Amino acid sequence: MNAWSKCEQSNNDKSFSPSEKVQEILDNLCEQYKAEGRGIAPNEVSFSICLQSWFKSTQPYAAERAEEILRRKEEFSRGTSDGVLRMKVQDYNSVISKWKNDPILGPDHARRLFDEMMQKYNESHDETIAPTIVTFNTLLDVYAKSANGNSAEKAESLLKQMKHMHREGKSIILPDMISYRICMDAWIRQRQDDSPQKVDELVNYMVDKYKREGRKDLIPDANSFNLILKACAQSRGSWADDQQIQFPYRGPTSTTNPNHVDH
Repeated sequence: MNAWSKCEQSNNDKSFSPSEKVQEILDNLCEQYKAEGRGIAPNEVSFSICLQSWFKSTQPYAAERAEEILRRKEEFSRGTSDGVLRMKVQDYNSVISKWKNDPILGPDHARRLFDEMMQKYNESHDETIAPTIVTFNTLLDVYAKSANGNSAEKAESLLKQMKHMHREGKSIILPDMISYRICMDAWIRQRQDDSPQKVDELVNYMVDKYKREGRKDLIPDANSFNLILKACAQSRGSWADDQQIQFPYRGPTSTTNPNHVDH
């Protein structure tokens, strides 16, 4: 399996995917073990190799195949009580990330997997499947790369939902700077008339959180403000005199208190 998986990295033949051979071997292992109830059973490495092989594949159906392997692992993990085969957050992260390659169906598939993870963790409190900030940002990135017309709205709605759930103690995920930047990128890609204002609001929210709560992980840098400029440059709208973007944060300087926010 590993040999075929490594072939996927350098495969340029769109008519054939080495991942098909990897999955064929895994399928045979699964079917034989289920039929006989003994013998060689697929283990963590077996499923990991197959998942990663489809993750590296450029075939248009690779995301769908990766999710099939994930479901197969879920099925086998439920049938083992010795802890040899367990679902891990990395399994879900890789499949969620792979759905980024499908700009039409990807967001719905990725969101469903994320919601399943949240539900399973809330029911079992199993830390091995607890969604992390990486999981969350991966889902946001799927939205940002989506071809759907409301992807930015969905990304920001999810951002607000997770902030609310964290405040209520219902989620361990607290959005970070990467989360906000991905949402900004989603607005820029959407190129709506109000995209610059949306990006500006997100940057200023980060400024406010830093000022009020000391969230140093949310201190906007030059790249954050560059995203506002990029949104302005790519927006289809025009600016009126009463729509000027404000830049409230100049950042700490050598002559000021580093914890002071200047306006």
